[in-house]
Amino acid sequence: MLVVPLLTTGTTQHLAMLNGFNSINDILIYWNICEDTYLRGDKTNSRSKLLQLLVKLYSLIIQYQAQVVCHLSSSQASRAWQKVGGQQDWEGSFNHIEKVSKQCRECLEPLEQQTAKNFNLQLGEMQKSQAILDQIRECIRDGQEQTKWYYEDESEKQLLHDFATSHESFKNFNPTRVNGTCEWFFRDERFHAWRENRSSGLLWVSAGPGCGKSVLSKALIDEGRLSTKVVASTVCHFFFKDGDTRRMYSTQALSAILHQIFIQDPTGNLIKHALPSHRSYGKGLCRNFPELWKIFTQCAASSETEMVCVFDALDECENGSGHELIDALKDLFFERREHNLKLKILVTSRPYDNLERDFRAFSAVPSYVHFDGDERSNDIAQEINLVIDAKVKSFAAEFTDGDRQRISHRLKKAKNRTYLWLHLIFGIIEQKPSEYSRRVEIEQLLSNLPRDASAVYEEILDRSDYGGEKTEKLLQLVLAAEWPLTLVEANIALTLATSAREIVSLNDLKENMWSTTSFSNIFKNLCGLLVNVYDGKLHFVHQTVREFLTGPPGSNWGGRFGMPGAHTAMWTVCYNYIRLQGVRRFSDEDTFWF
Repeated sequence: MLVVPLLTTGTTQHLAMLNGFNSINDILIYWNICEDTYLRGDKTNSRSKLLQLLVKLYSLIIQYQAQVVCHLSSSQASRAWQKVGGQQDWEGSFNHIEKVSKQCRECLEPLEQQTAKNFNLQLGEMQKSQAILDQIRECIRDGQEQTKWYYEDESEKQLLHDFATSHESFKNFNPTRVNGTCEWFFRDERFHAWRENRSSGLLWVSAGPGCGKSVLSKALIDEGRLSTKVVASTVCHFFFKDGDTRRMYSTQALSAILHQIFIQDPTGNLIKHALPSHRSYGKGLCRNFPELWKIFTQCAASSETEMVCVFDALDECENGSGHELIDALKDLFFERREHNLKLKILVTSRPYDNLERDFRAFSAVPSYVHFDGDERSNDIAQEINLVIDAKVKSFAAEFTDGDRQRISHRLKKAKNRTYLWLHLIFGIIEQKPSEYSRRVEIEQLLSNLPRDASAVYEEILDRSDYGGEKTEKLLQLVLAAEWPLTLVEANIALTLATSAREIVSLNDLKENMWSTTSFSNIFKNLCGLLVNVYDGKLHFVHQTVREFLTGPPGSNWGGRFGMPGAHTAMWTVCYNYIRLQGVRRFSDEDTFWF
């Protein structure tokens, strides 16, 4: 009967040995991390005491491991006799190691407090340094404004006038990023390598619709993140927009870029590269891509400062014009690398197949970087969650914490969510706050969340407060307009397009138009969030609205419009307008140009 307890004791000791050996590895990893974290500072009493205890701990661990090795290397019979005889107390040895490890942890508390204090001090110093750097940057910008070259020559002033665009307005149409977003890009080493490269470089950022590419571009420009050189850099930009004929062509982009280069040049010398071509071509220079590109490269080669150019939403550039720009970039980076230009190019677009194919050719260029935003979808999703929390806290401020958490959780569970999708969902709530003033009303909306932006567009148009005819006409007019319509233009056009009786004169037209205040509400009720007003002009909230309305038929509103029909509606309005009696006496303030 004595044999069974002895065998049981042997098995127990063997398991205790193995458990102790495995657990020791975790203890070693823990203290290795602690050494790197807490034992690199100045010598203190706590640090010295911890070091003494760690020496004792590591000695016990080495002794334990050595005993295990010796035990396992002995003969099977000898190991069996040791187990049965209880010659080695494995559990007691490991408990002693854990006891010393616990004593070491007790010495960590003052070190942790000191480390946290040092970290907070360093963080405070960094924040102060950043604030000082921002002040220096602002002072430099103010100084640059004051020292900008004043062009007195008439030919130079005419050239600047011809090249001028509303590039700042194009950029500022995009919303400002929410704090904490875009960090996935700001912290990426590829972006840092491109930015800190001393020679030229090309960075292509591709991502699907609604992922915040244009918001990212705006943040990079506005927050001064495109260059580490506070003084010696010239940052220029152009934001393409499909459907807006002022923003669809590479020649428009180059004209805007050159205008920004010239007005930021403190020497006034760079504009001289453009004067001979301007004398030859006049205003036609703005439509001459080869000449504009030649001037651009000459400016980059002779500039004393680094140039950084942002081309946002290249996929919205007219197809042939976009390829012309890419071909010029190929020539720049393949054929003229020996010139060592201090030129950085950043391009954003959707990852269309034709663009993927064009940019694949740059893979052989060492200074080329492709940043696929779709590969960072998890990081973007986490940042979208930050936006959800911030927006829910804003519009549901009077709700309980539990209600806000439930609403946030419901939104975060939605699949395929993007910044655009989220903007539309919150827009529905914020546009009619009285309808969503209780949790139950919001939960009812969220219980049938549209799966994507197109489904949201469909739901918004289906909720239109007015008949489908006015909504359809207004959407046709916005689609067909060569550039964004002003509120006055849209008011006149919609009045002519939907009037139940014939309008024969300007006075008749004015009597039938909506008032300025009421029309602002009318178009919101007609199109909801699909059309918004920026700088007094009507814009689709996103390029995907145009694609939804004119794409393949698939729903009540999706694919409902063709561009020939939209242009016919616009032509009819224009024709009826110029036939009105008294049209030549229309005041300059009300003049209506399509």
